[in-house]
Amino acid sequence: MERLFREVFEEWLARELPENIVERELRVEPSERITAIIGPRRAGKTYLMFYTIKNLLSEYEKENILYVDFSDIRLRGLSERDFSTFLKVLHEVFREGEGRIFLFLDEVQELPSWDYWVRTLHNLGRYYIVLSGSSSKLLSREVATQLRGRYVSRLLLPFSFREFLRAKGFEVKYLYSPERRGLLLRHLKEYVRWGGFPEVVLSGNKGELLKTYVETVFYRDVVDRYRVRDVAGCEIFLRLLIESFGKRFSVSKAYNYFRSIGVRKSKRTLWNYLRYFREAFFVLLVEKFSFNVRERIQYPVKLYAIDTGFYPREDLGLKMENIVALELMRRGAEYFYFQTRDGYEVDFLVRDGLRVRQLVQVTYAGSFDEVDRREWRALLKAYDLFREQDPELVVLTWDYEDERRLEWFGRSGLVRFVPLWRWLLQGTLIP
Repeated sequence: MERLFREVFEEWLARELPENIVERELRVEPSERITAIIGPRRAGKTYLMFYTIKNLLSEYEKENILYVDFSDIRLRGLSERDFSTFLKVLHEVFREGEGRIFLFLDEVQELPSWDYWVRTLHNLGRYYIVLSGSSSKLLSREVATQLRGRYVSRLLLPFSFREFLRAKGFEVKYLYSPERRGLLLRHLKEYVRWGGFPEVVLSGNKGELLKTYVETVFYRDVVDRYRVRDVAGCEIFLRLLIESFGKRFSVSKAYNYFRSIGVRKSKRTLWNYLRYFREAFFVLLVEKFSFNVRERIQYPVKLYAIDTGFYPREDLGLKMENIVALELMRRGAEYFYFQTRDGYEVDFLVRDGLRVRQLVQVTYAGSFDEVDRREWRALLKAYDLFREQDPELVVLTWDYEDERRLEWFGRSGLVRFVPLWRWLLQGTLIP
């Protein structure tokens, strides 16, 4: 085993890092605590490690940094007995930079008793540790359980629109030129349609790749991971989820659907299925806003995909809404959907502490006349309920920009119409 470790470590030292690594907005800073990169499969966790290592190489030597991919077939037979040998060879081949060695442990879940390895390394106090793994075996919940009090997690999602443009080599400038604006909107349409998985963005065979991703999540991250016995029933549930993207979803509704097709499933089993797909980073659930937490749990959730490439239909309006939900998640916002008692719905209510900060609608519109009146009327209706908190009223459009004071049945408010591309490029909650 000593010879094998030396071989793997020296291969790393001789390895050239990829040249064209797309800069990600998520920054990983090795620290005293273990850094765990979590997120959906194929979102770019390994390349984020490489990008972090490239930055470190401006201050440190490569002999201060070790990257290990534990999915390497040569390392499949490791056990706890090999830990001492690992340490011995590590300090034979590498040296400390400013008192510590940087350890990047990729696909760490392939290591038997990985949590004991990582905790022991951390206890020694001589390493900065960054780890990641596939979502099938290294979930945020599992990291929290095994490394509680010792780690900080970093969520990596597929490309944001800003990262997408960077990958495409498009510079965000001269946007007041009609030609440049048209090219930007073409990129936006591609992003909304196919999503932001790095490999998909740079591939010409997008549909097949996305189909493969769905199958991998289903079989490896759900069926194998949770030992699902009724694979056919779980597959029906998956199809139901995909058909429900951008819509309200409840386990009760799913239960009734299964009954209608003659398949018996308990609500508890369906709740578990929903949890499996959520923990596998396949779906994003948005609750209905209520000041009462118990009421929130009882209402149906809005169901979104972790990437718009998973949608079965070309509905740009729904996909734009999904893009906004993901961007709010990426920005760390606290957000909900909201519905008034008489049925007016606001796509997103963004809260900052106890204050309702924004009410946001999303619509595929290129002019004011194309905006469905029900969209801004819902904003005015909701604004009336939160007037004391004076939230921003925003309609995110395809390419229409304006600011209007609108009135309806005695209700009035200043509504800002902001192009989706501008909001996505701004990178802040209020554009």
